[in-house]
Amino acid sequence: MAADEVRPGGVLGVIGDVVEDVVVLMRAPFAAGSDTPSHIVRRRGGSAANVAEAAYALVPTRFFGCVGDDDAGRRLARDLKAFAHLQVTNRATTGAIVVLVDANGERHMFPDRGANLWLESIEDAPLQDLAALHVTAYSLQGGVTADTVTSAMTRVSEWGGVTSLDVSSAALITQIGAGRLLEIIGEMRPTILMANEAEAALLGWDVLGASPNPSLVIVKRGARPALVRTPLGAWEVPTTPLNVTDTTGAGDAFAAGVLAHVITKGLTAQALLAGDESLAVALAQAGHRRAAVRVAATSRLSR
Repeated sequence: MAADEVRPGGVLGVIGDVVEDVVVLMRAPFAAGSDTPSHIVRRRGGSAANVAEAAYALVPTRFFGCVGDDDAGRRLARDLKAFAHLQVTNRATTGAIVVLVDANGERHMFPDRGANLWLESIEDAPLQDLAALHVTAYSLQGGVTADTVTSAMTRVSEWGGVTSLDVSSAALITQIGAGRLLEIIGEMRPTILMANEAEAALLGWDVLGASPNPSLVIVKRGARPALVRTPLGAWEVPTTPLNVTDTTGAGDAFAAGVLAHVITKGLTAQALLAGDESLAVALAQAGHRRAAVRVAATSRLSR
């Protein structure tokens, strides 16, 4: 489905990882082999689940994921019950991630995907009314989940829905291989692709030129202007940087805002503004101080 064929309205679907986050906020420089004063927070995490939670406040949202048959999985199921279709597997324990956050807000993540590798096939019924389906590249790492995601994306696209893929991680690109990931993306043909600057550089998306595929590519570049690439050309979109201590979930909140705008109002320049506003609200709710946030989108993202 081409970017200029987006039809607004309906339900947003999100497929992917849901985990227990153990967030370690370092209060001093890392002391190798000794003690580093920290503040530790345990919470529900997972990039896809974060997108679904942020979007649920904006549009009807449906999340698909997999947890283990354990206490952590049951806690996550209770937390997400309002909008989640969670499968339970006895093949692995519920996924978990340890996130170290340094004084600059930079994250260092240690994931154990666990049950996220075992998401079985999804029936047609809960997919057919989706206006958009978003997945993260974490789901392409292997297990049965990769095939489940690919099948769902193909079906939603055939039924006329928007499909979106967040590249998720530079390390993940290295593990899968940039060439192989680009092949997978070519097969999936998502309407929208999202990546940060490091991920875009590995995939050759970090240049100001037309997108080589039918997708609309959004490159998030921190304090620098965002880069938007389409088959018809590319634009830089200025932003005002956020002043935060922990960026965990920031990109997921941005994706939720963009997708919520797309399925309610269509794919216009204001989608980036909606994404930035969603990001700022999510960080403010997490107890962070919000700086002035602004996106000056001066041209349509699709024509």
